[in-house]
Amino acid sequence: MNLIDNYLSNLGHHYDEELLEPGEKLQIKIPFVFDDRQINLCPFIIPYYSKKSYLDIELKDSIRLGLSDEDINTRMQHLIKNIKYENPGRVGEMGWEADYITDPNLFTPSERGRILISGFKKFRKLILKGEWLEGIHTQPGDIIVSHPLGIKFDMGFTDESKQEGSHHRSILSKKVFKFGEVKEDGMQYAIIGDDLDMHPI
Repeated sequence: MNLIDNYLSNLGHHYDEELLEPGEKLQIKIPFVFDDRQINLCPFIIPYYSKKSYLDIELKDSIRLGLSDEDINTRMQHLIKNIKYENPGRVGEMGWEADYITDPNLFTPSERGRILISGFKKFRKLILKGEWLEGIHTQPGDIIVSHPLGIKFDMGFTDESKQEGSHHRSILSKKVFKFGEVKEDGMQYAIIGDDLDMHPI
């Protein structure tokens, strides 16, 4: 029995779900140009073709980070609940990166906000038009996961900046993507409904 099967069995989960390799990161580049200043927003999705595959990666990461057994169990129990593991299906881990062609400090806070909102809206349309990316079709029951990490550039690279930036991104994720509140594990979750729209978890 492999690591994740043994772990889930010890927790009392015996769902007959196949362990599949995660897909490649699927990413697009959305350029934003203001006069002679440019920044590229690069949202992405990493597809996990079974929920067990997602839990397998998270368990291995928890072990690699050196978390205690208690912290691992707490983290995994939250994940099992939040991705609705009792219902087999797929998980898409969504996030974004930025390609700074120009120093981001040269953009005003208002411009940075417009870039984020516009980029999020464009990416949401790509997810919900029936395909994630590269022909992966959205299905009812798919779980979308996001970790709202970021900083506020005008506050520098400080813990307070990370806290404020992450809070701001979590609010945008709720408004634009319909993610739920930030959970105990710091992640936000949504489920694809029968209407192929995102609904908060």
